[in-house]
Amino acid sequence: MVRRLSTLREMDALDFPITDITLSALTQSLARANNVGLARSQLAELLARGIQTSPSTWRPLLHATAVSGDIETTERVYGEMKEHTGKEVFDSFKSRISHAYNYVVLAYGHGEGYEMAVEKFEEAKRKGFVDLLTYTFMIELALNLHTHHGFHRNKKVGERGLAKAYALWDEMKESGFRPSASLCHTMFSVFASGSKLAEAEELFAEMKAASNGLRTTGETLASLWTGGDLPAVRSLLASVNADDQRMCHTTTSYVRIIEACILAGEGEKAKNYLEELKAEADSRGIALGHGSTTPLLMAFQRGSKADLGVALELHKGAYDAGRPCAPSPSLTFCNVLMKNNLLEDAALVLLQMSFPARHQGSLYSTITQRLISLATAADAMQPGTKHDALNERLEQLHLHFKDVLGDDSRPQPRRSGSRGGDASGATSESSASDAHRAASAASVPGSEHAVEEGGTSTP
Repeated sequence: MVRRLSTLREMDALDFPITDITLSALTQSLARANNVGLARSQLAELLARGIQTSPSTWRPLLHATAVSGDIETTERVYGEMKEHTGKEVFDSFKSRISHAYNYVVLAYGHGEGYEMAVEKFEEAKRKGFVDLLTYTFMIELALNLHTHHGFHRNKKVGERGLAKAYALWDEMKESGFRPSASLCHTMFSVFASGSKLAEAEELFAEMKAASNGLRTTGETLASLWTGGDLPAVRSLLASVNADDQRMCHTTTSYVRIIEACILAGEGEKAKNYLEELKAEADSRGIALGHGSTTPLLMAFQRGSKADLGVALELHKGAYDAGRPCAPSPSLTFCNVLMKNNLLEDAALVLLQMSFPARHQGSLYSTITQRLISLATAADAMQPGTKHDALNERLEQLHLHFKDVLGDDSRPQPRRSGSRGGDASGATSESSASDAHRAASAASVPGSEHAVEEGGTSTP
């Protein structure tokens, strides 16, 4: 925060012009830091100097106050925006108008509940302030404010929330609004939660059709431009539907429809969509990175035992391509495999994942726990092929991690009565802390595979 303000002072001292772009960057950075008060005071000071601004400058402040449920501040910021800009909308492009009043609706929903948001929504209708963003916010509120939060990592939307989301979706379409890609992704899981996976698949097919249409338009436009037919170029551009551009599918769309299939218990359909994704990526020369493989890995490991096989193929494919999966999701996957008694596969996942980065040294404690659990399971197995295969993997793991874990890379199995639990449980505090100290003191090997958590983004 200090650096942001000192940069602003430095610009003043060097007589660099402070423009609307500067103000937008300032409000965005301070709003992300949840310091709306400072952002407003700085903005007021700069506006007093006669600097002109646009509604986009105020958008980060409106969003920050609305999602925190601060109705009073949201309404004040909304009033300040209208006072200084004379406008109530952010965009003025064809089919892309977004009203700032949407954030007032959102603030009332988070601050006073869904019914108050409905009142403000109806008020927005009377004022003519409804657009795609209004319906997006209302669907978001219907889902978030009617969700059962428990210990399970997946939030379960209640029947009331699903019913309200369906009603808003139908009303939006009847009003002539086409959804954005991000809203389509949200509705995939909504349809899957309500046993309406077929509707999610139909929506995904619409997204792919929009992409194909836009691609065809682009190719036609390029041909006309090359041929010098400017009137035809102008006519084609005027006829392009802006809504189609917002609905085009991406790699994320494939990830979300696959997650929806897993949620609906349709593992075979999920696998088919994965094959479609791979084929399309290959045809366009796109390498699937962590931005795709990590959520896909997490999705398939939450499915059936057959889905675990697909997750194993994903994990191995990422390793073979030289882009091994990040450590945290791999360790979670390893735990799931051990709970399903797929011990050799669990060991293989540890061998194929990327090494934790330096700031993730605590993950070596988790690695040690997994190694102890595998060693304990191997010790309890009857002699035979499976026992020998697992011991071979354990020896490979010892060589793989010995530079950072030392003796902890070949742990002793837990005996009856020792601290710990089953094959998927944690080891003792002393072993974990020893592993953490060893990892912190070591130089992390495999620098080409040591990635930041989450990995690289998909091209």
